[in-house]
Formats: sequence, structure tokens, C-alpha cells
Amino acid sequence: MDASDATLARKVLGEGASDQQADEGASAEQGEQAEDSTDSNPEHKAQQAEEYRRALYDMLSCMRDVRKRGDRTDAMFEPLKDSATLLQTVGIQLGDGVLKQLENAEFKWKGLKKKMLNRREQLAALQQAEAVEIRRKSDAFAERVDDYRKFFLKRAPFTVSGGDLRLEAVRPAYAVLDAFHHGSVDGHASVTAIIEESRQLQELQDLFELYISDYLMLQRCSEELLYLKSLWDTVGAVMYTFADWNKTPWAKIDVEMLVEEAKKLTKDVKTLNKAVRNYEVYRLLEESLKAMLTSLPLVQDLHHPAMRDRHWKMLMQTTGKHFTMDEKFCLGDLLALELHNFVDACSEIVDRAQKELNIEKQIKKIEDTWTVLALLFTPLADSDIMCLQVEDAITEALENDNMQLQTMSGQKYVQLNPMFLDAVANWQKKLGTVDSVLATWTDVQKKWQALESIFVGSADIRVQLPDDSKRFDAINADYQDLMRNAFDVTNVVEACNMEGRQERLENMLSQLEQCEKALQDYLETKRIAFPRFYFVAPADLLDILSKGSNPQLILRHLSKCFDNVHNLSFRKDDRGELTKAATGMFSGEGEYVEFAADCACEGPVETWLQSVVDSMKAAIQAEFKK
Repeated sequence: MDASDATLARKVLGEGASDQQADEGASAEQGEQAEDSTDSNPEHKAQQAEEYRRALYDMLSCMRDVRKRGDRTDAMFEPLKDSATLLQTVGIQLGDGVLKQLENAEFKWKGLKKKMLNRREQLAALQQAEAVEIRRKSDAFAERVDDYRKFFLKRAPFTVSGGDLRLEAVRPAYAVLDAFHHGSVDGHASVTAIIEESRQLQELQDLFELYISDYLMLQRCSEELLYLKSLWDTVGAVMYTFADWNKTPWAKIDVEMLVEEAKKLTKDVKTLNKAVRNYEVYRLLEESLKAMLTSLPLVQDLHHPAMRDRHWKMLMQTTGKHFTMDEKFCLGDLLALELHNFVDACSEIVDRAQKELNIEKQIKKIEDTWTVLALLFTPLADSDIMCLQVEDAITEALENDNMQLQTMSGQKYVQLNPMFLDAVANWQKKLGTVDSVLATWTDVQKKWQALESIFVGSADIRVQLPDDSKRFDAINADYQDLMRNAFDVTNVVEACNMEGRQERLENMLSQLEQCEKALQDYLETKRIAFPRFYFVAPADLLDILSKGSNPQLILRHLSKCFDNVHNLSFRKDDRGELTKAATGMFSGEGEYVEFAADCACEGPVETWLQSVVDSMKAAIQAEFKK
């Protein structure tokens, strides 16, 4: 307390004691001399005024300290006395000096406060005059703070030029933040310096018991400077990460890993102070992350093996940017297309590529199927002529692939792609030709086999149908030549699409149909002559007509013309050989009925068969008369 008392006496009473103790005349004389000396030296006057101001501030500082300490110090004396008494009751004796100081402490403290109040009254005029100056400084500083806030909002890196967040913007932003923190920006002081200046002014306001301005705008600048630093730290981390990703070669892109890392970065951004969410840089950072998270799945889709050069060209046309797909192509080249702005278009291109790949596979499957399918030829019985056999595998493949090609021809991506359209149309044409040629070839083979034994083996037919027999001879020669050379190419598609083969077979079929029609017309005349021939199949009828001159050879067909008549009996000549005179008939059960008179089986077969009918009737009538 002695040291404090001495300090207060020195500061509060030192300069002012001369005013009470010195003689007024001497003081006036000294004042006039000092005034004359000061007027003659302006620098000395300014220095003296500053010394007076410092002395005033020192006194006011001491008075402020006493004032602030008053309540706390007033409450100290009684507890100290009680503590001393307690110590004595337990046998602990304090020194006389300590007890004396304790007794005098409260008295001295009250005296010090009284001296402070007296000095305060003496300095009231000076304090009020200086307070006016401090208010003026405070008002001017407040205007300066407002201007500084406007400058901070304009110059601080809340946004980036061009509205595009790039790695190149990080370093300049750090430079501005550093300048605002501990340097100067465009001639303006740093936030740290101007805040320090505001603190000094606040201390003066407190010293002169004025309203203490809070300068919230400076606090906001300081807070936003910290927020911007953390935001740009995150921007730098994100941009450096993206820059590293952009160097990834196309073949080594791991989209799943990149998506996970991008999600982690997004989570880190969300942990920033909520105040930064109003900043333009934050919005751009969020958009960059969203664009990356949107683009990466598209990158995964574009990495599909279905993508072809034509699809990459479509992507270039969609984005309006050009790139080259080579070994140097990397993720950054693809992200530079700003895929997040063309999500639907990219998805459509990938979908088209996948569907076109499926079309390619279907066409390739058809090609592979028909590459291995071959025609099978087997020798005809009792002949060196080969016979065509169409296996079920060929028929099934022909039916399935024609249906598949028909479906593919109507698909959107086949219609839009000339290559696929030509391929599908080409295969439709080839398989259509295969279908037509095989059907024609099979018909020709059947008709040739049916007519060959008639026109070649039946002299009667050749006599009756001379023109058609000649026509068949030509067809027969051409057909046998075709079948001998068919072994040269056995692949179904190649064999059926050989130049001129379809026309050749169609010509054969047309000629065979003419021969068949002529033969049918000839058979019709025979049926009209002997109506029971209508019960006989054409092949059997042809056999009957070709062997009609020898009755024994057609007996096996009798049951087809007559119900339950299976055989005839013939008279023998002197040498025991059968003649052409029929003497009776046998049923299927072996019952025999003798003719009333011999029936001559000579001449055209339809004629003597009618004679047999007449003999049957006569024999039945004779039996009934018995």
C-alpha cells in the first residue's frame, strides 16, 4: 500500500502541489515567462503540450485503476483482519510490521480514494476538453471503419474472376489474405493493424469514461478473414486433388475410388463454418464437387467397351469440344468437356453404344452360325447321283435368324446407323435367297425323282409324250450336272447365293412342272377312259400304264382298282407259259370265281381292264343263275 500511495501522490499531487503551495505572484510570473518562451518556439510548445497530455493520461489511468479496483479492495480488509485473528487463536503470531500495515491499510486506502476524488474535480475541465477531441477522433475512425468494411468486402477473395473456380486462383487468394492479415492492400492497412488502432481508441474512451464503441464491422472483417482462410484451404485441397486426378490415364481410371474420395471432400466442405455458405467461392466449390460427382458416373459409362470412334465423335458434337482418343488421353481431357452439363446426352450416347454393341453381337452370332452350316449330300439308291438333304439345324437357324433380322431391321439404332442397316439388309437378302433356293432345290429334287423313272424308264410314256420327254432329257442332264458340281461349295450361304444358281433351279422347276402337267393331262385321259383309275395314286397309275402290256406285272395294283380282287388266273399255252387270257379271279381270302368266258388282256391297259370288268359281271350273273 505504501508503494501505491507514493505512486498516486507522485502522479496526482506532484504537478498540482505547486499550484497550492507556490506563491500566486511567482506562479504568474513564471507562467508569463514560460508563455513568452513557448510562443517564440512552436516546437517546444508542441512538445510541452504533449508532455501535459501524457501527464493527464497518466493521472487518469491511475484514477481509472483505483476506480476499477475500489469494490474489490474494499472487500479485502475485513477478511484479512479475520484471518489474522484466526491465526493468533491457533498460536501463529504475525510480525509487528505486518500487523501495523494491516491496521493502517484501510485508512490509507480511504485516503487514497479521497485524494483521487479531489484530483478528479481539479482535472474535470481538462478531462472534458480532451474528451471532446477523443469523440472527434472516434467519429472520424467510425467513418474510416465503414469505408474499410466496404473495401474489405470488395477486395477480399469472396469470389473469383470469371466465375470459374480453378487451381490457379488459390495462390492469388492466399496473397490477398496474407496482405489483409499482416500487410497492406492497395494502400489500406491490414485488418490486424486497424483493429489494434481501434483497441487504442477504445482504451481512451474507457479512460475518459466515454461510450466504448464496439466496431463490429472490424470484428466481422477479422472473423471473415479466418473463415476465408479455412475456405481457401479447403478449395486448395479440392483443386489440388482434382488436378492430380486429371492426370490419370484413361485406361487406369478407378471411378469407384474417385467417387468415394469426392464424397469425402464434400463431407469436409460441409464441416466449414456456416457463415462461409453465403460466399460465392463456397457456392463455386460446391458446384465443382457436384459437377465431379455428376461427371464420374458418366466417365464410368463412357468407359464401357461398347464405345466406338463414332460414339466419341457424337460426344464431341454434343459438347462442342474436340479431343483425341490416344494413349495420352486422360481423365482431365474428358472432364474438360463439362459432362455434368450434358448428362442426358451422354447417357443417350452410352445407351446407344451398348445397344449397338448388342446389335453387333447379334450380327456376329448370325455370321458364326452360318459359317459352319453346310449342305449334306447322300447317294441316291442304285445311282451315282447325289441327293440333297436339308438338316433340321439349317431349317431352325433359317427361321430364327430371319425373325431376328426382321426385328432388328425395325430397331431405332439400326435405322440410324447405315453400317448396321446395310449389314441387316445384306443378311436378310442372303438368308432370303437361302430360303428360296433350298425350297426350290428341294422341289426340283422331288419332282425329278418322281418323273425320272417315268420319262426315262417308261417307253410308253416317251411314245405318248415325245416333246415332254425331250424336255425332261434336257432337265435331267442339267440336274445331274448340278448335283455333281454341288460338292465344290457346301456352305449353305455360299452355295445358295452362287451366281445364277437360283435362276437355274427356278428354270428347272418350271420345266419339270411343264412335264408334270403334261403327264397329269395324259393320266387324266386314261382316268376318263377307265374311271377306276381315279382310285389309284398317280405313281401307281404311272406304273400300271408303263407295264400295261404285261398283265402279270400289274396284278399287284388290282386291289387298288377293284374291292377285294387281288389276283387273276391266266390260261397256259402248250409250253406251260402264261398267256394273256384271264380265266378267273381271286379274292383277298383266296376265294375263286371263274369267268364265263376267257378275257383277253391285250392292247391298251385301260381297254383290257374294262374287259376284265365285263368278265367279272358276266361271271357273277352266271353264278346267280346256277
